[in-house]
Amino acid sequence: MTVNDPDTIHTTEVRETIGAAPEPTVVHRTVVRESNTGWWLAAFVAVVAILAVVFLVTRDPNRSDNQVQAAIDQARTQATLDAQNNMAAQSAAAQSAALQQNLAQSASAAQLAAQQDAANRTAQAAADAQSRAELAARQANLAAQQASQRQAERALERANRAAEASTPTPSDTTSTSEP
Repeated sequence: MTVNDPDTIHTTEVRETIGAAPEPTVVHRTVVRESNTGWWLAAFVAVVAILAVVFLVTRDPNRSDNQVQAAIDQARTQATLDAQNNMAAQSAAAQSAALQQNLAQSASAAQLAAQQDAANRTAQAAADAQSRAELAARQANLAAQQASQRQAERALERANRAAEASTPTPSDTTSTSEP
């Protein structure tokens, strides 16, 4: 442990005698001194910073007018390229938006055409179904008429047979009248 140790707090005791002879009063006083290493360190950093600023301010740049002009030309060229790239990106974005709009319109037109085609097919299917229903109704009507006609023919045939059976035949009449 030394006097300059930053981790130690230095204390000093001081004895003072106050008053005159018969009863002297003794005062004990403790003085605490902290280390001032922090101040030395701050001063060193400040000196280094000042030297760095002096160096930066006083150094002579090694650039010629030609180098400065070349740097300016390069910056202009880069700015021109950036502007062209920006305009190309904007143009591409506009073309993309127009293409998307055209695709949306085409999709909308295709969807409309598909809907119209589906409606036409549905209408055709309905018309076909109606014509089949009408044909089936005609066939059923015709079948009913044929069935009715056959029934009527059978009934007529039965009636004719019954009429023949109930009407005497001329040969039977002669035999019954002569005896």
